[in-house]
Amino acid sequence: MMQKRGWKWSQATVWAIEKGERPLRLAEAADLEDLLNLFPNSSPLLESPKRVTVGNEIRGLADAREELEAAIAAYDMARYDLAIKADALTEVDKRAHRDQVVEEIGVPASRVVADAHAKWADDPDQIWHEMVSGKTTAHTFRRIVQESARGEHQEA
Repeated sequence: MMQKRGWKWSQATVWAIEKGERPLRLAEAADLEDLLNLFPNSSPLLESPKRVTVGNEIRGLADAREELEAAIAAYDMARYDLAIKADALTEVDKRAHRDQVVEEIGVPASRVVADAHAKWADDPDQIWHEMVSGKTTAHTFRRIVQESARGEHQEA
């Protein structure tokens, strides 16, 4: 198979590579990897460091999303637990805590996420679109996010 790709390989070549007597060149490894269909979507041998970094960041973002989903589930369970425990109070205690319980239970996770998102950046989706279209840079994006977190960023 490697011969069909222009390599002068024989069984002896394979044996020498396997025993470590002959190095496997990068171009050979790429063809061998393709022949064996080891990595159908991407080749770790040929990926640039920047591409690997982006891949790691994508996995990190997916992990953060899973953590956020777990936090949302925990928040909703805490609201439910508060409602159950508040319902078990005596009428006097219910009246004493009514406003605070209603206020806390009345804040859905979606509002908490939206409020946190608003604190994080004015419009991250718009900033992302500007980044990929070349209108702004990652550095500008980071600055806007940091200013938004401190409440300093103003629309131009």
